[in-house]
Amino acid sequence: MSLGALSKATMPTEELALLLQDARDLRIVDDYAQTQVVLAEDNNVRVRPPQGVRRAYAVNAQATGDVVGDVFGGFPVPPDPVARIQAVQVRAPTAATIRAQLLTRSWQSAWGGRAITAATSVTVDPSVPAAEVVGLEQALGIEPTVEKLPLSQARVDVEADDGLPVGL
Repeated sequence: MSLGALSKATMPTEELALLLQDARDLRIVDDYAQTQVVLAEDNNVRVRPPQGVRRAYAVNAQATGDVVGDVFGGFPVPPDPVARIQAVQVRAPTAATIRAQLLTRSWQSAWGGRAITAATSVTVDPSVPAAEVVGLEQALGIEPTVEKLPLSQARVDVEADDGLPVGL
């Protein structure tokens, strides 16, 4: 689902309406959590130019995974496993290459957020079948670590390029 400016819904309107109704109900009964992260001068991830942005919102992946699991509990799991890509920039050449490599082994990818890391790493959920783990390792040439993950079967943290692009 995408609700940003100039965006369109990525699900049928009826499903979107039900999802928003569920979100409204959670707010009414005060069953949600929200955290503000102050963008201090020494933070690694910053908006350039600052444009007056002083606060950002962080999503707790585990808590979000639990809620999303409840909301979409009646829907089938996608036929192909999904890896969440975390990189400095959503369309960076390195991230695009990794997404293409994943597709060669039937791994779908989704944007998982911004991250700055010195080396590309892969984490896979323990529930992923061994054959799919092998495909993931063959696609990227990196041996994955195993860790419980919300919202996907794998997480790929993409190495930051030499110079950080505008926007960070």
